[in-house]
Amino acid sequence: MTDRYKVYTKVLKTLKQMVKLHHPGHVVTLAMMITGIVMSKKAQLSEMSNEVPVQAKDKSIEMRMRRWVKQESLNEELIFLPFAQQILRALAHLPLVVVMDASQVGRNCMVLMVGVVYKKRALPLVWLVYPGKKGHTRAERHIQVLEKLKELRFTHFSADLRAQPTGRAPHCRHASAEKERLAVSASWVYTSRLGASQPGWVVG
Repeated sequence: MTDRYKVYTKVLKTLKQMVKLHHPGHVVTLAMMITGIVMSKKAQLSEMSNEVPVQAKDKSIEMRMRRWVKQESLNEELIFLPFAQQILRALAHLPLVVVMDASQVGRNCMVLMVGVVYKKRALPLVWLVYPGKKGHTRAERHIQVLEKLKELRFTHFSADLRAQPTGRAPHCRHASAEKERLAVSASWVYTSRLGASQPGWVVG
């Protein structure tokens, strides 16, 4: 049994237990995509399809993945929700540090992601995708993605509040105040940092 097949069968078994979709084939396609990402270490569908251990041409697997991505009836956030909750349960015994970062993905597209830090990596929890190019992200989008984070119910966070206001400009002070308000309502500990070697926003 090859490594690719071991990964694929393990992923498919886990998905069948955790994800409930109307069409069983959608779960199979998702298992193919995850296997492709894990084995190829890339997120291009053409590269992912080369690593799927099924008896089909790579091109047909790629087209199957492409149809899955374009399927409007699938909600990627609802599909990912059980995994985000499992990450939080697994790390609940540790002080959680949550970071926010904006990255360019695809053509003229940005993603603002919030992830929990574990072993120097940020494991994604929630995100917001929007059209744009690399640069400053509006405070409204920060608040929007943090509202999504709040829905995950971080009940194990401390109710105390510690803030380091950035205050570089009026909009920064406004954004910081709004994030502090959201952190208090969600019972988070809040720290805001700006700098070349520091994440832009931290909850811990």
